[in-house]
Amino acid sequence: MGLGKQNEGMTQKLIENVFEKAKKDSQEEKPYGLSNHLEAVFEDTNVQLKRGTFERYYTGYISNGKRIKPNKETKDALSAYLGYKDYADFCDKNRAYTENSVYKRKFYASSCVNIVLFLGLVFCLLDYYERDCMVWVEDHYEKIKCNGRANEKPLDEDVLATFRKVKVCKDSTFFVNGVPVIHYTRHNNNTEFFTSNGAHPIYKDVYTDPITPRIIASRVRPCGGR
Repeated sequence: MGLGKQNEGMTQKLIENVFEKAKKDSQEEKPYGLSNHLEAVFEDTNVQLKRGTFERYYTGYISNGKRIKPNKETKDALSAYLGYKDYADFCDKNRAYTENSVYKRKFYASSCVNIVLFLGLVFCLLDYYERDCMVWVEDHYEKIKCNGRANEKPLDEDVLATFRKVKVCKDSTFFVNGVPVIHYTRHNNNTEFFTSNGAHPIYKDVYTDPITPRIIASRVRPCGGR
């Protein structure tokens, strides 16, 4: 924490403690009554502080309004009111408390962020693993929660991972070591090509077949539109 912020934090604590003591001593609750009490307290000291000054301190440091910063002489006097030798003595005896409070606030904020992120991750994981169906989207299957939508199918992880609709041309790779790696369907005089064997994702009772040289010759277009 920077020195400026540290000093500001100590000033904040000093004034908060002054008003807390004033509440206990005077049984007042409102800024006007507290400020009147403090003016009377400091009337017989070397540093005579007026009611208006205390009201401005209350506005700035208690109500988070516009602040006027007390000078060293004033902070020494306020510290003496609280039972300390001077402001330096107040800082020495309260610094550990202030630094611990800052650490606790940072730790709490960090913990809250981590908890939110963790709960978000858990929610996403639960949502993902509750998806026990799949549906065809353009050229592949996507995992979804079963809800009875059209063309919804029970989840098959292998099909989800490997079954894709692809575009091919004469120069595409159709065989690897003599084994077909492209499959096709023919439906209503339309030929479609897929990356693995299985049922057609849309049409019922239509299944893929392994590609053959005859199908390549008759149904696959030349590359480049030739």
